[in-house]
Amino acid sequence: MGRPIGTITTLDRWALVRGNEMRMLSANEALAAQSFPTSTLRPDNHRLTMHMAGNAVQPLAGQLVIEALLKAA
Repeated sequence: MGRPIGTITTLDRWALVRGNEMRMLSANEALAAQSFPTSTLRPDNHRLTMHMAGNAVQPLAGQLVIEALLKAA
């Protein structure tokens, strides 16, 4: 507990574990873990959403890269 989540892949790989209970992350939780705002439009299909999330550039990471490039220019 208290550590960053690993890479969100195109397939369900991460689960939430509480005591003796376990469930896979929801698509909304996976998007939130990647810094996507709750207003992000996504398909209704969980599998497609996870596939898209796994191939996406995280908004916060993208922002930091662009800011670094602008600062270096």
